[in-house]
Amino acid sequence: MVVKWFAKAQEHWDEQLEYCAETFGVRTALDSVKIAEEKIERICKFPESGTLEPLLKNEELTYRYVHIQKRIKLIYRFDEQQQTIYIVDVWKHRDSGRLSRVGKAGARKVGTAQSTILLNRKVHASVTDSATEKYTARKGKGENVR
Repeated sequence: MVVKWFAKAQEHWDEQLEYCAETFGVRTALDSVKIAEEKIERICKFPESGTLEPLLKNEELTYRYVHIQKRIKLIYRFDEQQQTIYIVDVWKHRDSGRLSRVGKAGARKVGTAQSTILLNRKVHASVTDSATEKYTARKGKGENVR
């Protein structure tokens, strides 16, 4: 299974990690990365395990989500023919239960810290690579993977 991130999804994930690191500390941001890695690994095994995204139910393609943290959704779609998971966006719930980003609307800007941005890019690359490598390694060993 291949995992591909849309550019906007990558940007939104970087912004979320940045915000998390600045607001709650780097440890919390790294915990979010670990959770993301586990969730991506799960959807590689079981692509239809995510919940159908109700806000995108009228779209031509089927979109699903998994929660990374209590208020963070990783929105993805699965292309069965290409055996590819496309991570299309990262949404943050507001306290009111609404989303701060819907569909093609732009991301809400947060403060930037250059070191955090670099960390995010390295961490994101390792999350995607690690989940893909783990899945591929298990599949190669003949383990029961989907």
